Amino acid sequence: MENNSNRTVSHSGHRMRMKERFLKDGNFDSFSDVNILEMLLFYAIPMKDTNPIAHALLDKFGSLDCVFNASYDAIISVPGVTPNAASLIAMVPALTKVYFDSATSQTDTITSSEQAAEYLIPKFIGLTHEALYLIALNKRGKILNFACVSSGNASSTDSDIRKIVSILLDCKATAAIISHNHPNGLCIPSKDDHNVTYEISKVLSSIDIRLVDHIIVSGREHFSLASNRRFADCFLVDCDKIRFAQNGCEYELENQNA
Repeated sequence: MENNSNRTVSHSGHRMRMKERFLKDGNFDSFSDVNILEMLLFYAIPMKDTNPIAHALLDKFGSLDCVFNASYDAIISVPGVTPNAASLIAMVPALTKVYFDSATSQTDTITSSEQAAEYLIPKFIGLTHEALYLIALNKRGKILNFACVSSGNASSTDSDIRKIVSILLDCKATAAIISHNHPNGLCIPSKDDHNVTYEISKVLSSIDIRLVDHIIVSGREHFSLASNRRFADCFLVDCDKIRFAQNGCEYELENQNA
């Protein structure tokens, strides 16, 4: 009984030291992935050593981001994980997305590919399936609307284009940016990405709306088709007219065919 009491006091002291360390540093830079997960579990599993559970989670899923992106059912299948702990871990990507959405909510103008990427990347946090997003802009780059066009595998190019047109006409947009993610791969455009971009650009051009970019996101990386001369034909413009910058391109927001 005395040994158990000593272990409880010792572990309580460990938790306090971990919390004080975090509060002193103000970040997790000096923490290992195990320590980060262990500390998070403090708040869902009281009075128990969470270090072995943190190790078990990392052993099962391979990395911290894979732990956070795992489903509730997969997380709770790990020995020692309680329902509260599984819920807390599963909430991390959603909370992160809310945080970044709040941070970018003050962004009201987009005039370059770098600004677009900074705005869009957080929108895909925690998504394990493909989604297509749309930003509607006026000729000064003011954001008129942000919308999810499709999510999952149930979409088709024709239905996506119809929805894109409807959204843009409703808010009287003159320019648009589309973006989709590659959840399990690199953000490298495929032939289908090229063809879809061209089809959408062609339809929008016919109603005097410019498609100014298609941004592919994978994790924290992105690829702007408008920033690469090889894809200039997707946007029905001469690449010599695109204002390339060091880290992307500046957008021409008015339809050159209007």
